[in-house]
Amino acid sequence: MTSRREAEAFARCLTGRPCGRERAARYAAACTRLAPEERLTPAERNILRTAVRLPWLAGPLDAACGVLQPAHPLRARMFIMAAVLEASPEGARDFLPASASRPALMVLTAAGLAKAAVKLLLGLAVFPLARGRWLTS
Repeated sequence: MTSRREAEAFARCLTGRPCGRERAARYAAACTRLAPEERLTPAERNILRTAVRLPWLAGPLDAACGVLQPAHPLRARMFIMAAVLEASPEGARDFLPASASRPALMVLTAAGLAKAAVKLLLGLAVFPLARGRWLTS
């Protein structure tokens, strides 16, 4: 069963804040229907456990999955959490574009690209360890 801890870890990864009890329940219901745990391989289960146990690795592991295994259940669950957060009034502001000048947008874009590159490199480095239970025991 999808845990509240998983919902909180993924919400913090996406927005920097916890999701709350109601949105965690919506996330769990959506995961039960769209990304059931019964279908997970042991390696996929290990990746998910690592992302929940070490939440600071959720983003890097998601980035690595995007390159190595785009259909990985971690990606599906991150998309589900993003949808749950975006569909709630209190979470919508995290996904709406902010108005900024052109130079500010260029700086924000460059910073976002640099952050994404660092996450991807870290994720690629730890992905094999997380698949093999090295980080979940």
